[in-house]
Amino acid sequence: GGGLLKTAFGAVQGYARACGVQARAAELRDAPSVMELNNLFRAEMGQWERDPAGVWAPPSYPELTLQQIEDIICEELQGNLIVLVREGESRQHRERAIGYLYSYLEPWGEGGEKSNRRCAARSQRPSAKEARAGDSIYIAELFVVASERGLGLGELLLTESLRLRCSTVSRSHLYVSSRNVSAVNCYLKFGFKRSAAPSGDKLHDLVMELRDSQKCIADAAHRLETRSASRALTPPHSTPPASPLSGYASSSSSRTSCSPSMSSNPPSPAASLIGSAAWSLSPPSLSRP
Repeated sequence: GGGLLKTAFGAVQGYARACGVQARAAELRDAPSVMELNNLFRAEMGQWERDPAGVWAPPSYPELTLQQIEDIICEELQGNLIVLVREGESRQHRERAIGYLYSYLEPWGEGGEKSNRRCAARSQRPSAKEARAGDSIYIAELFVVASERGLGLGELLLTESLRLRCSTVSRSHLYVSSRNVSAVNCYLKFGFKRSAAPSGDKLHDLVMELRDSQKCIADAAHRLETRSASRALTPPHSTPPASPLSGYASSSSSRTSCSPSMSSNPPSPAASLIGSAAWSLSPPSLSRP
């Protein structure tokens, strides 16, 4: 209800301020930064998309061009693409993008019937302007740069994305590699459950579903409020300075900021957060022309 939305909004905004970041709907000026983040995301996800037997497979996540990102921002629902920006310390560097979450509504029946994420073209994918019966929020891509992980920013992005739609859509789903243990654990912590539904994709073999987003949003809001209070007691200098975007090293999977920090070594067949173990996420839901 309205009370939950207000509480969750306050928790997201409060924790964002405590961290010196902002989570907001992407604007056209964000498109170049999102494109760069998408390149980092794809490079990191590539480590999880290698066949367990070592056989190379082409990347399943589409490379987003500047025009395609601008189309998402202008033509799709405003909450579909959320960008996470860190506030700058000077006029020349007012903001810099450090993460993003891309999601959209799609039909998803009881038991997890196959989604349309493999559509041949974006134009064939429903671009719902309002929720319909049976719709679920598909979490397509969630990514936070490696140097900003461990702060709970992936959970912040996910909470905000679900909050924007929780009054009309209570379900969400995603696909992740079961080898990406860190990501799976982070999703489980948020409230997602493993589904028995087959994914139809051996590289992203695990389907995860969220059946009651309102309860999970309320729990996440409480965690964010607790973190905000904790950070208020932490000396400012105790937070390590963030490096510029060009200095971010891609991490080893798809984990979001709610996941543990990544090792600098490439992962052995194993883990990621909200989607894979770097809060970089599930397989592409679309292939773009």
